[in-house]
Amino acid sequence: EKAASQHGRIRWIDFRVPISEQGDTLHLHVVPAAKYDTGVFAYNFVKRGFKHGLRLVGTLKSEPDMNVLAIYER
Repeated sequence: EKAASQHGRIRWIDFRVPISEQGDTLHLHVVPAAKYDTGVFAYNFVKRGFKHGLRLVGTLKSEPDMNVLAIYER
């Protein structure tokens, strides 16, 4: 909240997605092109993902980490 009030709207979203039963997670970094409010985008991303399933296109990095470039419904 402090960052948003000082620097304007937050333009990125980070998610941690579980990928194993041992607690490993994939860090997803999403920048929705500043067309949508961050909270609305995050809510709809999760809601549509559970309802329809999603396919993500992006670049994989170490950690594991992924910069998301495109999101498609299944």
